Amino acid sequence: MSMDPFLQKVTAFVVPVSLITLLVLLVFDRIFMDRINRIRVKHIRVPAAVIEKVLLVFIFFIVLEIGLRIYAGDKIYDLSENYTYDPALLWRWKPNLKETRKGLDEKESNSWTIETNSQGLREDDLPLEKSPGTYRIVFTGDSWTFGFGVDKGERFSSLAGEKLNELYPGMKIETINTGAIGYCFNQSLNILKNTGLKYHPDLVVSVKNRNESIESLFYSRSNNPGAVRLRKLLSGSMLYMFIWRQQNSDLFSRPGKKKGDDVQEYERKDIRELVDLCCSKNIKVLLVMLDWDRHGNPQQEVAEEKKVPYAEIVIPDREKYSFFRDPDHPNEEGHELIAEKTVKAIVEYKFLYREK
Repeated sequence: MSMDPFLQKVTAFVVPVSLITLLVLLVFDRIFMDRINRIRVKHIRVPAAVIEKVLLVFIFFIVLEIGLRIYAGDKIYDLSENYTYDPALLWRWKPNLKETRKGLDEKESNSWTIETNSQGLREDDLPLEKSPGTYRIVFTGDSWTFGFGVDKGERFSSLAGEKLNELYPGMKIETINTGAIGYCFNQSLNILKNTGLKYHPDLVVSVKNRNESIESLFYSRSNNPGAVRLRKLLSGSMLYMFIWRQQNSDLFSRPGKKKGDDVQEYERKDIRELVDLCCSKNIKVLLVMLDWDRHGNPQQEVAEEKKVPYAEIVIPDREKYSFFRDPDHPNEEGHELIAEKTVKAIVEYKFLYREK
């Protein structure tokens, strides 16, 4: 995969700056090495020459860091026009983004709009603190939950919120959608931890992610708590971000699965963690299996193990594309069907304060 143009420009800047800085430091070392070797500092047993070498290395990296801050600035965190770097998620949607995409037939009449709020979610800017009497539902998932190909109000999470408010007129029910294109379950778990829980949800509807064995196992392996903390610490450095982007230039296309990997075991581990996290905070959970999955059903396995509610939503006539805009994403009718079945599950499991 070829390097993106911005990274190419930064590389073209870093290489000569590195060489010039290195040359200057080598000349300095050559000229002053004999004088430095004769220096004796009281109470310090380390030879002055060693201290000098360490300082020269430190100066080398400081020059590169300053140069990158001047040349690249915060753009080093922009992984694309739409995505920004995140230490825990690796990428996430940029906040306050607005973009219109054309439909499959390239006609403007079938276009759909992506708008994100200040948290980088495809949602309105709701206050983090909920008002008294409000029941909040956070949805997690991938491009199905995100609503790839449909407008925000046509997604099953938004439609489910509307239907629930009609069923329970005495309540105020708000839905928050944390879904994102290409996310695996580990990323859904982390965006729930870092963003979704800020909204103080009463219920988390965790939708099966379909990217586990396609490309995203890499993120599950690299997102252990220690790695996340280290990335948070290092991500303040422009030099680190430059090296990280060089190493991850294929971030959105790399194959995640390695020989011997148990894809479902990674997913089961993350689902268990999500359930345990919600239970520890008195948040109810509904695990949802959408449509079919050739790779098994860890959602149901964990639901039975943890004794939490589970719903399986099958969309009929898949081969006829009655409910799909493309082979992998539901259309408006598909989202309407998912919303109806999601509401049915929420009502049957009696999640809300009172039944109608």
